[in-house]
Amino acid sequence: MATSALNRLNPTPGTLYRMAGFNIVAGALGTGVTAIINSTLAPDFAVGYLMGVANLVWLFIIARRAMGKGVHFAGRMVARNYYIRFLLTAVILILLISKGIMEPWPMVAGLTTAIFVSIGAMVLSIQAEEE
Repeated sequence: MATSALNRLNPTPGTLYRMAGFNIVAGALGTGVTAIINSTLAPDFAVGYLMGVANLVWLFIIARRAMGKGVHFAGRMVARNYYIRFLLTAVILILLISKGIMEPWPMVAGLTTAIFVSIGAMVLSIQAEEE
């Protein structure tokens, strides 16, 4: 039985717990592997991973708020918030990298890993709920 897009934006507690679990495990594994490869880069990976998770949570909140609004208002709201989120993320990355606080590649790897893990967890959770 297929669920509507609105229902998918109101996930069950089980879905949220699965997604959180996937992200905690993946973040810990990624940080651990990075620490084994080069211990000085592990915090950079962890910061990138946390930024990726925060970005996805922010996107989820934006989409959820837009669902109950009119089409034109929702479109403007999503576009505005998307650019605010993008600019804030870019500014944080630029500041951390340009000041030499963090290395860019482990941060990008962490951010990318968070996005892929979260998308995979969402797909698996939706499939599990539909069965």
